[in-house]
Amino acid sequence: MNNNVLVLIFIVVVFIFGGLLYIYNPEPVEFKNPAEELPPVLCTQEVMLCPDGTYVGRTGPNCEFENCIIPPDAIFEDGTIFEEENYGDPVACTMEAKLCPDGTYVGRTGPNCEFTPCP
Repeated sequence: MNNNVLVLIFIVVVFIFGGLLYIYNPEPVEFKNPAEELPPVLCTQEVMLCPDGTYVGRTGPNCEFENCIIPPDAIFEDGTIFEEENYGDPVACTMEAKLCPDGTYVGRTGPNCEFTPCP
Protein backbone atom coordinates (compact mmCIF):
# COMPACT_ATOMS: atom_id res chain seq x y z
CA MET A 1 0.00 0.00 0.00
CA ASN A 2 2.81 2.36 0.89
CA ASN A 3 4.52 1.79 -2.48
CA ASN A 4 1.32 2.52 -4.39
CA VAL A 5 0.96 5.88 -2.65
CA LEU A 6 4.58 6.81 -3.45
CA VAL A 7 4.14 5.88 -7.10
CA LEU A 8 0.93 7.90 -7.29
CA ILE A 9 2.61 10.94 -5.68
CA PHE A 10 5.56 10.61 -8.09
CA ILE A 11 3.25 10.51 -11.14
CA VAL A 12 1.30 13.57 -9.91
CA VAL A 13 4.53 15.52 -9.29
CA VAL A 14 5.83 14.65 -12.78
CA PHE A 15 2.59 15.84 -14.40
CA ILE A 16 2.56 19.06 -12.36
CA PHE A 17 6.22 19.76 -13.21
CA GLY A 18 5.63 19.05 -16.92
CA GLY A 19 2.57 21.30 -16.95
CA LEU A 20 4.49 24.15 -15.33
CA LEU A 21 7.30 23.78 -17.88
CA TYR A 22 4.75 23.89 -20.69
CA ILE A 23 2.98 26.97 -19.33
CA TYR A 24 6.04 29.02 -18.31
CA ASN A 25 8.41 28.17 -21.17
CA PRO A 26 10.00 31.56 -22.06
CA GLU A 27 11.13 30.51 -25.57
CA PRO A 28 8.84 27.89 -27.05
CA VAL A 29 10.06 26.19 -30.20
CA GLU A 30 7.83 26.94 -33.15
CA PHE A 31 7.96 24.31 -35.85
CA LYS A 32 7.50 25.53 -39.42
CA ASN A 33 7.18 23.70 -42.68
CA PRO A 34 10.35 24.58 -44.66
CA ALA A 35 8.44 24.29 -47.93
CA GLU A 36 6.17 27.16 -46.89
CA GLU A 37 8.96 29.58 -45.91
CA LEU A 38 10.45 30.34 -49.33
CA PRO A 39 8.53 30.51 -52.57
CA PRO A 40 9.99 28.46 -55.42
CA VAL A 41 12.63 30.31 -57.45
CA LEU A 42 13.23 29.86 -61.16
CA CYS A 43 16.70 30.93 -62.28
CA THR A 44 17.68 31.90 -65.81
CA GLN A 45 19.48 29.25 -67.81
CA GLU A 46 22.78 31.14 -68.05
CA VAL A 47 26.13 29.47 -67.64
CA MET A 48 29.52 30.81 -66.64
CA LEU A 49 32.81 29.58 -68.03
CA CYS A 50 35.22 28.58 -65.28
CA PRO A 51 38.98 29.06 -65.67
CA ASP A 52 39.46 25.32 -66.26
CA GLY A 53 37.01 25.29 -69.19
CA THR A 54 34.03 23.81 -67.35
CA TYR A 55 30.71 25.58 -67.00
CA VAL A 56 28.54 26.25 -63.96
CA GLY A 57 24.93 27.42 -63.81
CA ARG A 58 22.85 29.53 -61.48
CA THR A 59 21.37 27.96 -58.35
CA GLY A 60 19.92 28.72 -54.94
CA PRO A 61 17.37 31.24 -53.73
CA ASN A 62 19.43 34.20 -55.06
CA CYS A 63 20.20 32.57 -58.45
CA GLU A 64 23.93 33.05 -58.00
CA PHE A 65 26.49 31.13 -60.04
CA GLU A 66 27.83 28.00 -58.40
CA ASN A 67 31.50 28.04 -57.38
CA CYS A 68 33.97 26.75 -59.91
CA ILE A 69 35.70 23.61 -58.71
CA ILE A 70 39.27 23.46 -59.91
CA PRO A 71 41.74 20.75 -58.89
CA PRO A 72 45.09 22.06 -57.61
CA ASP A 73 46.97 20.45 -60.51
CA ALA A 74 44.79 22.00 -63.24
CA ILE A 75 46.61 23.16 -66.35
CA PHE A 76 44.76 25.53 -68.65
CA GLU A 77 44.68 25.30 -72.45
CA ASP A 78 46.96 28.31 -72.78
CA GLY A 79 49.62 26.63 -70.64
CA THR A 80 49.08 28.58 -67.44
CA ILE A 81 49.03 26.54 -64.27
CA PHE A 82 46.40 26.94 -61.61
CA GLU A 83 47.82 28.20 -58.32
CA GLU A 84 45.64 28.24 -55.21
CA GLU A 85 46.84 31.60 -53.92
CA ASN A 86 46.29 33.39 -57.26
CA TYR A 87 42.77 32.11 -57.77
CA GLY A 88 40.01 34.49 -56.82
CA ASP A 89 36.41 34.64 -57.89
CA PRO A 90 35.18 32.66 -60.92
CA VAL A 91 35.89 34.28 -64.28
CA ALA A 92 33.28 34.67 -67.01
CA CYS A 93 35.07 35.26 -70.33
CA THR A 94 33.39 36.85 -73.30
CA MET A 95 32.52 34.61 -76.24
CA GLU A 96 34.77 36.42 -78.73
CA ALA A 97 36.70 34.52 -81.38
CA LYS A 98 40.00 35.34 -83.05
CA LEU A 99 40.79 34.35 -86.63
CA CYS A 100 44.13 32.55 -86.89
CA PRO A 101 46.38 32.72 -89.99
CA ASP A 102 45.46 29.14 -90.94
CA GLY A 103 41.75 30.02 -91.04
CA THR A 104 40.74 28.46 -87.72
CA TYR A 105 39.25 30.36 -84.79
CA VAL A 106 40.27 30.36 -81.15
CA GLY A 107 38.37 31.66 -78.13
CA ARG A 108 39.22 33.18 -74.79
CA THR A 109 40.18 30.86 -71.93
CA GLY A 110 42.12 30.62 -68.69
CA PRO A 111 42.07 32.78 -65.61
CA ASN A 112 42.95 35.97 -67.55
CA CYS A 113 40.50 35.40 -70.44
CA GLU A 114 43.30 35.58 -73.02
CA PHE A 115 42.93 34.08 -76.48
CA THR A 116 44.19 30.52 -76.84
CA PRO A 117 47.35 30.42 -79.02
CA CYS A 118 46.69 29.67 -82.67
CA PRO A 119 47.60 26.13 -83.77
